[in-house]
Amino acid sequence: MNKNFLILGRNSLISKKTVNYLKKKNFVKVLGSNDCNLLKKKEVKKLLGNLKKKYVLIIFSFITKNKNSKSIFSKNLKMMKNVVESLDINKINKIIFISSVEVYGQIPQNPILESNKINPRNLYGLAKYACEQILSLKVSSKKLLVLRLPGIYGYGDRFDSVIGKFINSSIKFKKIEINSTGEDKRNFLYADDFPRILNNLLIDNVSGVINVVSGKSRSIKYVSEIISRYFKRNIVISFKKKNNSLGIISKFEFKKNKILRNKKYYFTNIEKGIYKYISQIKK
Repeated sequence: MNKNFLILGRNSLISKKTVNYLKKKNFVKVLGSNDCNLLKKKEVKKLLGNLKKKYVLIIFSFITKNKNSKSIFSKNLKMMKNVVESLDINKINKIIFISSVEVYGQIPQNPILESNKINPRNLYGLAKYACEQILSLKVSSKKLLVLRLPGIYGYGDRFDSVIGKFINSSIKFKKIEINSTGEDKRNFLYADDFPRILNNLLIDNVSGVINVVSGKSRSIKYVSEIISRYFKRNIVISFKKKNNSLGIISKFEFKKNKILRNKKYYFTNIEKGIYKYISQIKK
């Protein structure tokens, strides 16, 4: 059965991928900052208070630049409050909020589960968690799905992702500079995987909090070596002697949610994802 989707936020890579995927079989309405300023409650009330259909609401909207800015932190919370206070909840079948694994902090307790202690490393992570809580106070648990995402990468990310920056540096300068020992471990999500995973979660009527991760973390050093190998050229990889002032290695190692262990929730492995990214650049 076709659904009606209302998507807030149109500029991010995964938002664009999600829109293109969902509109093949559904009605999709996408709104960006030019369509509605979420910081202005009157505009938000006009948009969300008079919905004519029942929608699945997906919230991508978030200011991501300068992750420790107090003013941006306040703006992100204000946007979410405006959405929640203006929403006609009877016209919403489900709300999906796109959150981040940054809520777990820089040195999380491993393995990371959705139930782990929250300890944001910056105001961006704190804002994500605060918005999760704002939504949970307004929306019933059966209607709310919070997706905590790791680093997104893929062709079209404008080289903003960690992997994108490494690829861009390899092309332009034939080198990759890593601001740590390279031993830090991260989980990465190939952008093309997200819409399909999201769609399956909706089909299965999943609610609650889900870490959208493959469960296979890789070191930053390993990622840089994979990129170097695919370019088939001498890429110089340099490291710092210490990770930070304390010399602590930051490792994000997840225990994959049992829902995502079903084969239909397929995650592209990092080797194949990087190969696809580089191949599309070369076209």
